[in-house]
Amino acid sequence: MHKAKETTASISKCGHRSTYIFDDSQAQHTERQIKDAFEKLHQFLRQEEEARIAALKEEEEQKSQMMKKKIEEMNREISSLSDTIRALEEELRAEDVSFLQNYSITVKRAQCILPDPKTVSGALIDVSKHLGNLKFRVWEKMQGTVQYSPVILDPNTAHTDLLMSDDLTSVRLNNTQKLPDITERFDKCTCVVGSEGFTSGSHTWDIQEKSQRPSAGSEVICSLHKEKLKLFCQEDKQPVCFVCQTSRKHSNHKFCPVDEAALDCKEELQTALKPLQEKLKVCNEVKLSCDQTAEHIKSQAQHTERQIKDVFEKLHQVLREEEEARIAALKEEEEQKSQLIKKKIEEMNREISSLSDTIRALKKELKAEDVSFLQNFSITLKRAQCILPDPKTVSGALIDVSKHLGNLKFRVWEKMQETVQYSPVILDPNTAHPDLLVSDDLTSVLRALPQVHTAGTFRLVIV
Repeated sequence: MHKAKETTASISKCGHRSTYIFDDSQAQHTERQIKDAFEKLHQFLRQEEEARIAALKEEEEQKSQMMKKKIEEMNREISSLSDTIRALEEELRAEDVSFLQNYSITVKRAQCILPDPKTVSGALIDVSKHLGNLKFRVWEKMQGTVQYSPVILDPNTAHTDLLMSDDLTSVRLNNTQKLPDITERFDKCTCVVGSEGFTSGSHTWDIQEKSQRPSAGSEVICSLHKEKLKLFCQEDKQPVCFVCQTSRKHSNHKFCPVDEAALDCKEELQTALKPLQEKLKVCNEVKLSCDQTAEHIKSQAQHTERQIKDVFEKLHQVLREEEEARIAALKEEEEQKSQLIKKKIEEMNREISSLSDTIRALKKELKAEDVSFLQNFSITLKRAQCILPDPKTVSGALIDVSKHLGNLKFRVWEKMQETVQYSPVILDPNTAHPDLLVSDDLTSVLRALPQVHTAGTFRLVIV
């Protein structure tokens, strides 16, 4: 009888433990903790992705503003040169006398020295900075979010008055009393032409200023002698009349006919005009290059952003697959432990039923008449003395929580190392020959046109 009570109590205890398994409380709680650990890793990746895309957009804005400023500068320079060239071309179409009267100023205007326009250095987005070894650098930074503990506590052996931390490294009392932890810049042009004036050195010329020219059909006459201006003083570079030629002011000066002087001077001006026209052509080419660069910056930023997102998506995928694998391992253990307990319960139920039948039979014999009781006594006594082994609780029936949660984030981070690679040399796509294609990870190159021989060079980024 005493043995029967012990067996029933033991089965009840086993039933209590089995309920802990079958109602999924331990498995569900462990699964929530696994998901929470992975969510923290996903959250780190999301924040890191946002930070890197924000840095890319900031650089895009800076480079776009840089190009906008350069384009505005080139527009002013082109406008200035265009106004100067138009003014000089207008002078070339003027009447000889009028042209010669303004010749000195016109020549100085044509001889304005402008610096050669330059393209903007470092205008393109530094793709290698954003994409070079990106997965490795993110993985390396993730190390700051994980910790390794050499000692992991087993919640299955914890006292019921103790509350275990989710990372299984510390405990506290239910009354919140904490127990000790068990843990471990651009080049600027100096020549500006515009409605405000044309500047070169210490001279300022108003390109809008027009010489006082006679109306069509009228002749230009000397303001002193009222004679026609037929000669050109080669020393003073001014047209004069015959009376001026004999004056003291032009003593010993050399003269030539106005038409001859105009022809020579116009040829000289034409020669001086060519560098300005060439400069304008170069400015327009640089301006076109700047416009194209500004557009390329936008497409470059979009492409780089897509590549950044793709890298982070691959890291997220690694976490999702690892999370699925670990939850699957948990569910597999849950199923194994549940079947183990189910089998044990069935066994104990059979034992309880057998014992209950024996006890009822013995009690019935005790109520029998003396003679009848004595007749069956030997058999009844043997039945009562049936030796049954003491029932035992199932060893290792609870889920091994420490195996699933101990140093989980660290172990996942450590396993992610298999999916990342470090390259000591990164290719700079901004310096690649147009016939070469750089891989997305900036570590290899393909020739886009195999039949064309290219001698492309790269800026190598040593990291």
